[in-house]
Amino acid sequence: MSAKLVDLARRFPTLKDAEGLDPWDPEKFDSWAASAAPGSGALNAARFILELFNQDAEWKCGPFKATRAVGLWDDAHLAAFRSWVDAPWFP
Repeated sequence: MSAKLVDLARRFPTLKDAEGLDPWDPEKFDSWAASAAPGSGALNAARFILELFNQDAEWKCGPFKATRAVGLWDDAHLAAFRSWVDAPWFP
């Protein structure tokens, strides 16, 4: 499961080098996302990945809000998100 999640995360250009992706460490990834390191595109992408991983957790980086993310993302981020929307799966 984590390999599939990491593959999806790496489709978002701003997450390719995010801490906590390889190996998958959700707490480290959340800490990275909550830090000053990512911009708004990366933050919203990270929130999506964490939401997909565990929608019941309260992540430090905050909740994923699709309408906010879609309004902020560029075409590459939208394409990554659409790849999941077109064929959704759940861990």
